[in-house]
Amino acid sequence: MTSRRAVVALLIAAAAPLAAEAPAPAGYHWADCEPMAARLLVPDGWHLRSSPGDQADGCSVSAEPPGEDGSFVTGVALSRLRHVPERTGLSPSAFAERFLDELAERYRVRRRSSSRQPPFEAFRAEVEADQPNGGKLRLYQLAIANPATGTVYLIVFRTPAERWKQDWPRVQPLLEQLGLDTGG
Repeated sequence: MTSRRAVVALLIAAAAPLAAEAPAPAGYHWADCEPMAARLLVPDGWHLRSSPGDQADGCSVSAEPPGEDGSFVTGVALSRLRHVPERTGLSPSAFAERFLDELAERYRVRRRSSSRQPPFEAFRAEVEADQPNGGKLRLYQLAIANPATGTVYLIVFRTPAERWKQDWPRVQPLLEQLGLDTGG
């Protein structure tokens, strides 16, 4: 990998970038998501799955083993969309913000915020959606734009709404420390 990868703390705290070699906290380990050139903090006992693509790459981290199609009930799905300006006519930041605007049109938004930590801009929303089985699904959607590389990272944590208080503390460290390609 020729690009520099930095661990960024974009979500909860306004912390400075962390060293990519920082030790994992107790109960977690670092794992590489090779298709995305990313490094992820994975809760012990959770399952990592990678899926490279032509225009987008992905990884998921799930509490239960993913289904054959990659589906899971509780976990985090990460996608890196490449060549966003060429494919959409929008800057990565405009694309990320528009993505969350469209999400807000379809679902009940509980919270929404944004932040900058150059070269990244992060846009996030916590939403609740109805499930086909009648239950509620809680989603934490994060769109991270990197104008330096023309990429957008789409990251979503999903869990049944009744499990949110139990699952969020387990996933929060993963979302707070993402090793992403800075393009440097």
